[in-house]
Amino acid sequence: MGLQTCGLNLNNAQKVLYPHGTPGFPCAAYEGFYTDRPEQTIPWHWHEELEIAYVKSGSIKFQIPSGSFLLTQGDCMIINSNILHTASALACDAPGFEFTVRTALSQICYFLYEQLQPKINSKETGENPDKLRIRTMLEYIHEHFSEPVALSDIAKTADIGERECLRCFKRNIQLSPMQYLLKYRVMKGAKLLLREPEKSVSQIALRCGFDSPSHFSKMFRRFYDCSPKEHRNTANTCV
Repeated sequence: MGLQTCGLNLNNAQKVLYPHGTPGFPCAAYEGFYTDRPEQTIPWHWHEELEIAYVKSGSIKFQIPSGSFLLTQGDCMIINSNILHTASALACDAPGFEFTVRTALSQICYFLYEQLQPKINSKETGENPDKLRIRTMLEYIHEHFSEPVALSDIAKTADIGERECLRCFKRNIQLSPMQYLLKYRVMKGAKLLLREPEKSVSQIALRCGFDSPSHFSKMFRRFYDCSPKEHRNTANTCV
């Protein structure tokens, strides 16, 4: 189980698609180094596996639907399955690591069971309605970001009103639906600028749902502190 680069392969519902580890040992360790640059922001995602994140150095802000947490060197965070979050993970290998990891995971899981058992026994199981709504609305945004999208369209997918849609986004990801849509469009544009160098900035802008190249450039500069062309040229220079 060597350290792997932390990368995400997501579907439109922001679920991680690739398997972790092997069938015989379904555990994987990932290493990542991040700065505060927008392109290094890990997008909202979720997976069925439990995740344990450890901060080796520096600090990082983790976000889950119920809030945000600032972790610094030596801090650790456990994220339950099926929870939307942003995160990075670090680990190290040693001879017999399978036994070490299994033992550590068993101890952590048992500790969590002891701490949460009263709550588990006293509450009905089932997914939080907010969680289901957010997944549904995010999936809609990710599938239709290149099209004209209104707040009413987003709210309708979760069968809620516009005001509740706004509250739901604020509670869970601390952004309004339209702010999230704008950020997603810009980040998609940044990726396409590098992935499809033969396409013009105007073509990328229209493909990402912007009504004009100038609007795309203005929003791009707000997030990346440079123009789309500068972003593309800088990346090509570093190759």
